[in-house]
Amino acid sequence: MTGHILAVGMARNFLGYLGLALLLRILMSPRIAATIVTVFPIACAAFGVHHGVAAPWAWPLHDPTYLPAFIAAIIVGAAGLTAGALPLTADRMARLSQQ
Repeated sequence: MTGHILAVGMARNFLGYLGLALLLRILMSPRIAATIVTVFPIACAAFGVHHGVAAPWAWPLHDPTYLPAFIAAIIVGAAGLTAGALPLTADRMARLSQQ
């Protein structure tokens, strides 16, 4: 982080993608979660722009200084980190190993 504005956008996106991956890990297998996190930026680019303006849910497309996108990524990141800190139950681990 050398003070360059793009570093802020990179940090925002990293936190958002990490949070998304950790949240999806709770709901589905790691392979499917990784696939969704990989496809998410493509979906943002394909469906997240209307008349040249990025949709609110497409936070990776917004300018690094756009505060609502940063807040959205922080919320997703915090939720994912919180969910990632929760222990996996034996039942959940068994279901994931079967997938």
